[in-house]
Amino acid sequence: MLLQPTSAAHRKRLIAHLHDTHHVHVVLLHLSAAVLAHLHEHDEKEEEEEEEEEEEDELEDEEIKSHLSKIFDHVGADSFFICQWYSFIINASNVVHSPTTRFVCLLCGYYPADDLAQAGEVLIDLPPLNSAMHIWHQCALAVDADKSSFDRLTSYDPAIHARISYDSPALHHYLIAVLKLINILRFIAEWSTLPPFERHAYFASLYYSYYPHGNVDDLERFTRRFDKVMETQLCLRGLFLKYRSALLIDTRSWVPTTYYIRDSNDVPSAALITQFLRASHPLNPSLQSYEYSAQCLFQILTIAISHDFAHSVAHFVVSYN
Repeated sequence: MLLQPTSAAHRKRLIAHLHDTHHVHVVLLHLSAAVLAHLHEHDEKEEEEEEEEEEEDELEDEEIKSHLSKIFDHVGADSFFICQWYSFIINASNVVHSPTTRFVCLLCGYYPADDLAQAGEVLIDLPPLNSAMHIWHQCALAVDADKSSFDRLTSYDPAIHARISYDSPALHHYLIAVLKLINILRFIAEWSTLPPFERHAYFASLYYSYYPHGNVDDLERFTRRFDKVMETQLCLRGLFLKYRSALLIDTRSWVPTTYYIRDSNDVPSAALITQFLRASHPLNPSLQSYEYSAQCLFQILTIAISHDFAHSVAHFVVSYN
């Protein structure tokens, strides 16, 4: 039965409808206000973060200028001796991990011992490696050329993420760092050749191997974090292409203890490495400096592990591009 427009029932229903409409309108106004307030807070937070980043960048620029000034004060200084490497690495001296000294070591390079016999006397107290460590080091240098780029990237992971007990001998930490850096350099060289869709596929594969129940948003955050890591690794590649063996002699100064989340105090920032490479462009190491550092590295690895292992690393140093 149709209600007459003037009937009491119609008026009652109309009033109820108006009340409902008013209620919905009020709710929508509250929601809109809440959304606007959230957006306002988000914008303010973004502005604060941008201001903080700008302040951090300014502070970092000042720190970089200070570091570069101290580093280039050592241009022309004598090379370090193999016995000093022993002091830096084996005695875990904090000097080699200072922002200045690690770059100075690259600029100056290292003098080798006169021969392996003399190097053996200098490094006589190096702790021996067990057979398992010998086998692992050889396996970590192996590369299967028949694998796809994607599979090779994955095969570098075990060495890149290798960990040993914190209280292991310093030599063991150093040798692990050597293999980490070699495999990081292999990874970044391979990575640079991949098209974007293969990089994304690798990101996704890596992410879901860690987080099987992850989601797309977290994958995007993981990808952004990984991109920052790649930026630092590209800078390390630039250092290696310029200094070769000298970088591997002081590996523990350059390899992060964690690969995907890097402590800013762990290794130099990408910005500092980039500025150093730019400023040191005219200061290419001499051929003699290359040879001295290569001989020094060969002596260290021969005595620490084996002659074959030292040859494998030497081959990597000269063939990497």
